[in-house]
Amino acid sequence: MTDGSPDAEFIRRHLTGVRRTVLAIVANHGPISLDDIAIEWARQHLTISRRHRFALPRMSGQVLWRLENLGWVARRGDQYLLTAEGRRVHDGIAIASE
Repeated sequence: MTDGSPDAEFIRRHLTGVRRTVLAIVANHGPISLDDIAIEWARQHLTISRRHRFALPRMSGQVLWRLENLGWVARRGDQYLLTAEGRRVHDGIAIASE
C-alpha cells in the first residue's frame, strides 16, 4: 500500500459477494439512486424470493454505507457513484475475472 491504495489482501477481506454486486451496479449505472440500485439488483437476480426482493432497498442502503466507509463509493445528494479508488477496485475485479 505504498501509494495509499488498498492492497489485494485488504480488498479480498472487505469485498464480499453482495458488496461486489452493488459496486458493479454503481460502476455500470452510476450515478444512481438507492431505489434504482435495488431495482437493478432485483433485475439481475430474478430467482430471489419475494421477501428478499422487498428487503433490497434496506440491504442496498446498508451495503452502500459500508462501501462509502471503505472509500469506494461516494454520495452526491441522492445519487451514488464510484470514487477513483472504487473504480480501481472494480476494474481490478473485472481484470481478475477475465
